[in-house]
Amino acid sequence: IQDSLAKIVEELVGNAFQFSPVGTPVTVQCYDDGHGFLLTIHDQGHGLFGQPVPRPPGAPHLTGLGLPIARRLAELHGGKLLLSSEPGKGITVRVSLPDRPADTAPPGTK
Repeated sequence: IQDSLAKIVEELVGNAFQFSPVGTPVTVQCYDDGHGFLLTIHDQGHGLFGQPVPRPPGAPHLTGLGLPIARRLAELHGGKLLLSSEPGKGITVRVSLPDRPADTAPPGTK
């Protein structure tokens, strides 16, 4: 699960920086709540409703597939990815991953 969590963070943080104006903060929080991992990433970019900001010359260009990749990885581990966004206020992505994938959880806990 650690490799998948690292890949999810990489994809979502990459998206946050790619689609946010240069110099705006990206907030990342990740912790274990005793039942699994909770990850929250918030940026102050255009959100789901605006146009991407122009990137400075030489800035890396990502594919824009970060959300689908992160969502699929979360689902493979029995987790969820949720999005919230307001026009002009950026986007918040929340990922929850259980301690154990759903197919290996003890009986009666699914």
